[in-house]
Amino acid sequence: DINNQMEAVNPKGIYLDNHITKYEKFNLYAVGMFFVQVCYSSIENKISSIKSFKSENLLGKYSNIDSFFE
Repeated sequence: DINNQMEAVNPKGIYLDNHITKYEKFNLYAVGMFFVQVCYSSIENKISSIKSFKSENLLGKYSNIDSFFE
């Protein structure tokens, strides 16, 4: 459930960056040793998905993320 997942991201997540397209906004957070991507759909006016991952290679669309690895 997306609401339960957001309850974990909000208090523990550190906001890193976002990426905006015509219909979606992606917010990137760090939670422990994971990255969490929260996708907000402007068409549905709600969070449409939450994805967690560890791999740095999925961070390409985030412009400011390189500074975290220097």
